[in-house]
Amino acid sequence: MAHKRLTLALLMGGLCGPVFAMPETIDGYEPSTEVTQATSVDVTAVISDGFSDLGQDTPLFLFVLINGREIGMVAEFLAHPAENRLSSTRSELEEIGIKAPPGLGATVYLDSIPGLSFNYDATAQKIYIEAPFQVLEPRVISAASTPAFETPDRSSGAVLNYNVAADFSATGDLSGLDMNNVSAALDARVFSPWVTLNTTGLYRFAGASADDRKFLRFETNFEVVDTKRALTYTFGDVTTSGLQWSRPIRMGGFQVRRDFGLRSDLVKDQLLTFAGAAAVPSTVDVFIDNNRAYSTNVDSGPFRIEDLPLHTGAGDATIVVRDEQGREERRRVSFFTARNLIKPGMADYALEVGFAREDYGTANNSYGDDLIVSGSLRYGWSEKVTLEGHFETTSDLTLLGLGANFVPFSLGEVSMTAGASQFNDVTAGFFHATVRTTVAGVDLNASTMRSQDGFADLASVTGLDLIAAGGNSLLETPRALDVVSLSVPLARAGSKLGINYVHSERATSTDRIVSLSVGHSLKGGRGSLSVTGSRNFDTDDKKFALNLSMPLGNRTHLRSGAGRDETGAQTASLYVAKPLGEDVGDIGYAAQLEKQGSTFLAGARGDYRGRYGKVGGDIKFSDDTTYIRGDAEGSIVYTGGRIAAGNTVTDGFAIVDVGVADVPVYLQNRPIARTNGKGVAVITGAASHQRSRVSINVNDLPTDATVGVTAVDIIPGRNSGELVRFDGNDAPSVLAVLRDANGTVLPTGAAAFLNGSEDEFIVGYDGVVWLEGVKRNNTVKVRHQGQTCTARFSYQKTAAMQDMIDPVTCK
Repeated sequence: MAHKRLTLALLMGGLCGPVFAMPETIDGYEPSTEVTQATSVDVTAVISDGFSDLGQDTPLFLFVLINGREIGMVAEFLAHPAENRLSSTRSELEEIGIKAPPGLGATVYLDSIPGLSFNYDATAQKIYIEAPFQVLEPRVISAASTPAFETPDRSSGAVLNYNVAADFSATGDLSGLDMNNVSAALDARVFSPWVTLNTTGLYRFAGASADDRKFLRFETNFEVVDTKRALTYTFGDVTTSGLQWSRPIRMGGFQVRRDFGLRSDLVKDQLLTFAGAAAVPSTVDVFIDNNRAYSTNVDSGPFRIEDLPLHTGAGDATIVVRDEQGREERRRVSFFTARNLIKPGMADYALEVGFAREDYGTANNSYGDDLIVSGSLRYGWSEKVTLEGHFETTSDLTLLGLGANFVPFSLGEVSMTAGASQFNDVTAGFFHATVRTTVAGVDLNASTMRSQDGFADLASVTGLDLIAAGGNSLLETPRALDVVSLSVPLARAGSKLGINYVHSERATSTDRIVSLSVGHSLKGGRGSLSVTGSRNFDTDDKKFALNLSMPLGNRTHLRSGAGRDETGAQTASLYVAKPLGEDVGDIGYAAQLEKQGSTFLAGARGDYRGRYGKVGGDIKFSDDTTYIRGDAEGSIVYTGGRIAAGNTVTDGFAIVDVGVADVPVYLQNRPIARTNGKGVAVITGAASHQRSRVSINVNDLPTDATVGVTAVDIIPGRNSGELVRFDGNDAPSVLAVLRDANGTVLPTGAAAFLNGSEDEFIVGYDGVVWLEGVKRNNTVKVRHQGQTCTARFSYQKTAAMQDMIDPVTCK
């Protein structure tokens, strides 16, 4: 029997970082107890037509209703006439939202599920199931505004990003200006639907001799993506994966890694989650800091809302469930948003095999001889715990570290890792832990690492030559590393006290640094004032600074400061800047004055972004030396048989052929480019594997211009692009009055063809026809009822809003 009461059953509780609710009964709700006894469990099976006429076990495909609600699914059941029972597979029941108890096997008889009743209607081929919430799978609702999974558009092409720069200097006046260096940084790729080739490098010209000209290759690799499984395969130069405590290195070889950036429909991180149940259709509202963060409607039955976006740190959320009669239930839950938890059952991993890259930035093809294998894994064990591990191996090194990230009691986020390495027959262990929490408004971030003598990793092993050369202690594995940071709100509104402590011990160096800062935000967003100071207790170096920052309007800000550096010299600075925007025509600039002891420095820089890229230059004065630098950056792209120039391409792009010159082009309703004289523009910044809208505004078009479409959706692949056509035309259009040799207008419905085109223009009333794309001299052929005539006319644009030519005589 269906439950008749409208009382809400809200099941809620807390989860740290995520929030999860343990079941509880609200307002005395209990599942229906109107059941009979069968096979030692509570069940009611109403079989209106019976199975006896079937004769033998028979598959049934039935339309399913659960607790009176159509679920829009047909499920497969198996009728057992001899026993007058009905069964289905466990997986089939899970598909329709029925949670069979464990231990019942792969095939489940419906009358073995406690509290479940059903009514089989053979005539309508329906099954009516009544079930308590305990045996229903909760309806999972994601609060994240993620789009549905879509396969990216298939395209082929190439991209060349460039940054060309020249440096000059002069001592005294500018008459002795010398060129120091000319360089061109290049980032090239060739892409197809199956594979992408990437390479980066730098060409440097530093003098007159041939030895001063050199090309340095940075990275070259082939990349293959598996969008459906969110995997990226890279062959060539790669950077090894790692966890919080590990140190990545560059290597040449092969890498496979989980790449959630390929799937915009997936939410990897464990966010605020809560579960509940409603006895009737209801509305669920989530309030955080008294602001509605999310709202949705739920049907009767259990539900689970996931992926609620929150600020980082601790807080409280209020969950309100309201039925159609306005009755509501409220629950307050505490949460702590974790940074390092991933969803239960989800895995994030990477594996690399290859050889260490050596002399990066100075040699093109220098690799080690020792084969390296490295890998990392993070696995969501539960909503509260994520397990992780990392290993590194070479012929003489083995390293393994295992750990976990968890959020205990909604108080904070903790991670702990322990492991060991064996290098040159020396085994040594390490331990790493971090804590992040907020207590009474005080933010605490702390981490500690300890390693035994002889502990080694790939960064230290592959850098032994540099360590032996001296002066590279940062390549050594630290024996001890402690970092503690506190942020304490002060009584005065908008003020905070910051306390930081760093303790580092390596074989060749030790540092203990304490720094304090007090910051205050001025009222009305007028700026901020801060005082900072630090001391290294091992070297006795001290620093002190007073800084003021304030906005000047129009994205321009000013920053000034005064203090003393570690040498005891007094410092003073004044800096004003306006950052360069992303829109065509934007201008950015910066100017600074700085004094360090007896040294004076002044400088200025300006940048301009055009439709073909960005150009900029800066000048600096230091004592009697002048430094000048000029640079230009942009891209040359090819796809869809078209080549074009534009700003630097960092991910997806599009060559947009509007067909009309000097028209703004919009990406996601934001102006991002402007067409050149040929009506073409390059759109950069389109997010790969996500749907983006490229559009134009008809109000931006000239009066005579026409376009076939005004908006096109694109889904570019990783580091790929495509051609977008708007089928525009800005050739003039006129109204022409077609007449025969006697001056009589041609009949309505006649077909006119302009300048040999197959495009048809229909003659309207009074012989008037609209002709698009007219030239200075034009020919029009007219056909009507098997007869043909030809007209010729000349056109010159006038100041009229709409030109009309009358007559145009057709002979």
